[in-house]
This record gives sequence, C-alpha cells and structure tokens, in this order.
Amino acid sequence: MREIIDKVEEELAELKQAIAQKNEPSIKLELGDLFFATVNVSRFLGYYAEDVLNESITKFSKRFQFIEQHLDQQGQEIANCLLEKLEALWERAKTQTL
Repeated sequence: MREIIDKVEEELAELKQAIAQKNEPSIKLELGDLFFATVNVSRFLGYYAEDVLNESITKFSKRFQFIEQHLDQQGQEIANCLLEKLEALWERAKTQTL
C-alpha cells in the first residue's frame, strides 16, 4: 500500500511543479496522472472510485447548500462574503451535515 500512496504523492509533486512552471499541457497531463493514481488507491482498497467520488460530491453539495441557506436567511449573497466567513460556515457545515 505504501508504494501506491507514494505514487499519489509523486504525481501530486509533478502537478505542483507543472503549475509552478505554468505549463498548461503538463498541468493537464499531471492532473490526469494524479486522478489515475488516486483511482488506483481506491481499487486497491476495494472501492469503486466512481461510488466514492459520488459520495464526496453529495457531501460537498449538502455542505454548500447549508452555506447558501444560512446566507439566504441572513439576506446575504455568497459573492459578497469575505473568505473568512465562508470558511467559518464551511467548518460549521462539516459538523452539521453528513
């Protein structure tokens, strides 16, 4: 398992380097390699990567909806909120949504 995680870390480092160099073609390729390596972790652990991703999307959506509802109740728009407030709401959403 360590080798599989090492590969994810290697691909992440390569992506960071491509981003630092602002090399758009390499960024796209390295991002794909990172996705592939991450999917391999899922496969090794016995999970279907698509199912795991769908669960994360659902979790994210619920948290984002929590933030939107909270701001709506206060008459605020997300575009007008400071990042600090949004981060605090995100942390709150993590404790109040599954």
